[in-house]
Amino acid sequence: MNVNEIPLGAKLQLEDGSTVEVIRASTDGDSLAIRYLESPFDPDLVGVEGLCTDYEITGFAADWTHTDTRDVLDGSEKQTVPTPGMSN
Repeated sequence: MNVNEIPLGAKLQLEDGSTVEVIRASTDGDSLAIRYLESPFDPDLVGVEGLCTDYEITGFAADWTHTDTRDVLDGSEKQTVPTPGMSN
């Protein structure tokens, strides 16, 4: 993945399972400045800024802001839950 083609604000998934947001391009052209949004194995990283290279990026994170809903029956109570990848 070419880090120079990733837009600011993009949400990425890293190899350690973390979800990060691109906050700026680095000056070296080989890495991105990121902010951790989620880090399942190191919760202390959430909110921390750092750098990542293309080797650490596994792909774009799911965009939960564009979701549809599906109905789920839970006993006698009907619940609505988000469905990833669906638009309203």
